[in-house]
Amino acid sequence: QERIGAIVASTVSAALGVVTNTGLVSLLLWLFYGKTGIQGTAIDGAFMQTVILMNFFVEVIVCTIITPPISLAIRKTMERAGG
Repeated sequence: QERIGAIVASTVSAALGVVTNTGLVSLLLWLFYGKTGIQGTAIDGAFMQTVILMNFFVEVIVCTIITPPISLAIRKTMERAGG
């Protein structure tokens, strides 16, 4: 039971971390460069949509798959070390 709880908690934490990170980076990118662009690249709605669709979904999937095993391995290592 404890292991399942740890897996669920690390999966949810990874997903929320990605949402927070991508959301804040996208918001700041839009706020700072929304009108001017970066080196000729227009930062408009289509650009933001592409960034979010290409980066966000891949990142959520990868992070939610990778985080639980890493979290469990760290937990097991700390238990063996007496911490």
